Amino acid sequence: MSDLTIEEQQNLFKIKKIIDNSIVLSNILELATSIIIRIAGKDIADNIKNQSLNRTVLSNLVANRIKEKIINRE
Repeated sequence: MSDLTIEEQQNLFKIKKIIDNSIVLSNILELATSIIIRIAGKDIADNIKNQSLNRTVLSNLVANRIKEKIINRE
């Protein structure tokens, strides 16, 4: 690591922080999706606003909501 320039070291640090944050966010997403499915059960598993809903669609809904909160915070 000492062979790297200061800029390269800064870039590696930023990449590590992004990876760490990505892992945390993916765990939050999985946890939130699992909780919603478990609590709401069949009601949410069947549909929302008459549209079919599966785990992937629900995960996307949760991810979009998290993204909105993060963007609005900045």
